[in-house]
Amino acid sequence: MAVKKRSTVRGKIAKANRRADIKDKINLLKAEHNANILEETSNFNPLLKLAQISKKDKQIAKTRTFNEKLLGKVTFNTSNKLSKSVIRRKKRKEREQLKPQMDELLTSLPMDEFVDIEPQNAEPEYIEAERKNTNAPNANKQSGRRFILKQEHENFNQVLSSTQFRSSPFAALKDAIKHNMNK
Repeated sequence: MAVKKRSTVRGKIAKANRRADIKDKINLLKAEHNANILEETSNFNPLLKLAQISKKDKQIAKTRTFNEKLLGKVTFNTSNKLSKSVIRRKKRKEREQLKPQMDELLTSLPMDEFVDIEPQNAEPEYIEAERKNTNAPNANKQSGRRFILKQEHENFNQVLSSTQFRSSPFAALKDAIKHNMNK
């Protein structure tokens, strides 16, 4: 099993320099190609076009136009910029350096305030949890929602069948909602 090398910033800079060399070579090829076209077009006589163009010349012309299209569409990353991840790491490091360090905070405060105050009671005080241990159904699950719906349906039927609902329906519903909220 081969060990994969980690890429470094130095390696990325070298890669960017190689890309710049490739860009220079491409520009040189384009310049030579344009010079060849100028030489050929200066000797060209449009009246003798039919007599001069052979099958081989047509093939050469086709390949030349194809190569021109390829040279126009070269999409090498020729910029000498660093990758996004390297820039992101540099920015993160700069932000970390801007944050105040704990040592700097300690030097800015007067030393009188660091006197330790001993607690009056040697025993630690514990606070009991106020969490209710209710076995309530989970409303996020389908079975919990079904159970809650069933309970609410039963409660609503009890409210509808009560004598208080027959005398004043809104007051009975209000009391049922208050009772349900206090549970």
